Amino acid sequence: MIGDVNLYFTTPTRAEIELMIAEPSARTRREGFAALSLMLWYATTRLGGQEVFARVSDKNAPSLRLFRDKIGWVETERSEFFGETTLEARGKVLDKVVRMADGAVMHNFDEVA
Repeated sequence: MIGDVNLYFTTPTRAEIELMIAEPSARTRREGFAALSLMLWYATTRLGGQEVFARVSDKNAPSLRLFRDKIGWVETERSEFFGETTLEARGKVLDKVVRMADGAVMHNFDEVA
């Protein structure tokens, strides 16, 4: 195991996602993006998610780059006290990531599930 991804629904259509890649050799290899994409696909196509947010430590530059720069999530909140930034995806931004995952692996998932 190299890490984990967790999803917590705060309302029937809004969820918080957490991503942690603990194995240093797995970082910067797009493993986090793959796990995130698959979980977002499942959240939106199977669980009815329409908005997803993540809280990222301000000290975690790679995660901030992933969410903000690479997949286009929008900063919605900052907590100086906790030293974290909340980023959110909805609408077209969320659809873009879900389409990428759908085209990659999810057709095989349907056959197994």
